[in-house]
Amino acid sequence: MDRAFFVFVPAEHLCEEQLEHQALVEWAVAHVTHPSVVVLTEDDVYLLHYHSEVLDIVNTVNKCP
Repeated sequence: MDRAFFVFVPAEHLCEEQLEHQALVEWAVAHVTHPSVVVLTEDDVYLLHYHSEVLDIVNTVNKCP
């Protein structure tokens, strides 16, 4: 089975600044069918990283280095 990578925006009632990263990841796994959760394969991540700027945009919005 391919490794899954999650890109998601937690529900409005979850405060990202007050929750640990693991709690947010667990929320995404538990709500995989939620409209704001997208599950990517390693191939998807590779294509997004090397053939588009989508991950750079996500990281900029999330203030990641």
